[in-house]
Amino acid sequence: MYTLPICFAIFLFMLFIFRSFPFALLISLAGVFYPRFIILGLIKKRRRLLNNQLKEAMFSLVSSLRAGASLQTAIERCVQDLENIFSEDKDAPIVREFQYMVEELQMGYTVDEVLHAFRDRVHLEDVTDFVNATLIAKKRGGNLTEILVNISKVISEKIEISNEIQVLTAGKQMEARMLSIMPVFIVGCLTLLSPEYMEAMYDSWVGKLLLFVGFILILINYWISRKIVDIHV
Repeated sequence: MYTLPICFAIFLFMLFIFRSFPFALLISLAGVFYPRFIILGLIKKRRRLLNNQLKEAMFSLVSSLRAGASLQTAIERCVQDLENIFSEDKDAPIVREFQYMVEELQMGYTVDEVLHAFRDRVHLEDVTDFVNATLIAKKRGGNLTEILVNISKVISEKIEISNEIQVLTAGKQMEARMLSIMPVFIVGCLTLLSPEYMEAMYDSWVGKLLLFVGFILILINYWISRKIVDIHV
């Protein structure tokens, strides 16, 4: 559904900019990687959402443990709490993850195995810290409730800082996109409005080489700008 239209769109765009059928055909093959790019973006977005919702799960677990419930019972009660909290949200991955955990507990898996599976499934630093601290407290007899309280505080602070960073860098991200699009937009406008002005770029191999180098530099600029504003807490 996505690969063929994207490949065709890239082909037409490159043919318009570089006026070279073989080169446009070659670059259009990059559209094959577009679905993977979209999937990775969705995974990253879903992980960020799950990480933001994790603190609510931690608060629910702490409340149940303080009431005297076991860790398994706390996990089961947490599903109901999360369903009530995120009942109006279209996407609540933390609810589904805890539902998986409850289903695995009902199938006979131990709490340790369920927590290990949860950690390996989501690949999030905060979840790893939560699972490791919980397992260590269970094995060595620590105060699990206090440990989870401290972890939930740390996670909440990290989420708040991360959200603040995203707000502060949102403008820079838009600037980076505009700076990457602007040169291509200018070349397109000149090609349409003043084709004789751009003929020098297409009549010689030096002009074509400069266009290609400029295109590569734009891609590098876009990649570097994304890395600069991608700040991990």
